[in-house]
Amino acid sequence: MNSTTKCYLKKHIDSVHRKITHPCDFCQKTFSDKSYLKAHIDTYSDKSSLKKHMDAEHNGITYSCDFCGKKYKYQTQLNRHVKSLHYDITYKCKICRKTFGQKRNLKAHIYVAH
Repeated sequence: MNSTTKCYLKKHIDSVHRKITHPCDFCQKTFSDKSYLKAHIDTYSDKSSLKKHMDAEHNGITYSCDFCGKKYKYQTQLNRHVKSLHYDITYKCKICRKTFGQKRNLKAHIYVAH
């Protein structure tokens, strides 16, 4: 058995049979492998990203639409909602003239339909 195989076998035994977990110090989510924990922490490496994550996922903070009351976890989601539904901003396909409320939907349409 080579060293790579031994390493994977040890990880398997630790996570599946010994139920060893690695908790995140910020949000208490647990991971079966240290590399998964590191990737999770790297996602929130700067303080503003970590704060946004904690507020949305663990502190119950939401952003509400003043027009219809719909709630979102992230401010960017609320902004997108307001622009596309309440400010009548539309994006028109130059090929077939179909309109979309969000720019990303127009891009997806062009990619798929044309």
